[in-house]
Amino acid sequence: MESKANIYRVLRQTYSFMTAAHAWACAQAEIDLARRVQATGFEWQTDARYNEFATWEEAGFTLTARKELDELGWELVGRDFLGTFQELWAPHAIHHSDDPRILTWFVPAEPDYRHENYRRARSYGDDWHYVDVVVTASREGVVLGEARLCGIESDSDESHFTTVAFEQADEAIAFAHTALKNLCGCH
Repeated sequence: MESKANIYRVLRQTYSFMTAAHAWACAQAEIDLARRVQATGFEWQTDARYNEFATWEEAGFTLTARKELDELGWELVGRDFLGTFQELWAPHAIHHSDDPRILTWFVPAEPDYRHENYRRARSYGDDWHYVDVVVTASREGVVLGEARLCGIESDSDESHFTTVAFEQADEAIAFAHTALKNLCGCH
């Protein structure tokens, strides 16, 4: 496992805008993630339909994380984060099309990054899409807890998806403990 100091140095060199304190915290988070992956044997796999999932044991439960297509991602996240395509011009809008079947203007969510946001929005559905990470906690094949995070960009790096899976696993485990307590008074 790489040392915290080495990770810190790489972060500071790669992201010159990152503060020292933030880089140090990110280095620690990277080490914590690597330890949890190693302790649980967590590994993303692909099923016969090319869906990504991971299954592992933790806290007395079988946990399964799945990446699922987020069909509402653009409406719930993309518009607020990147911008909107619309028929009417607005300040900072970028001309998109003269085709009457296509919306004419792209209005960026962040005017300072309008061209980057426009390129990213145009590639939505072709190069990337939004996904949910859904984690279930089960015991003896019975699902007792579930947690989900929506609106994640599909081209995020694997460590981001793994971090999200573990965060959702912690919630699913908490829900599962509550379900067990309510069902049988145990745990």
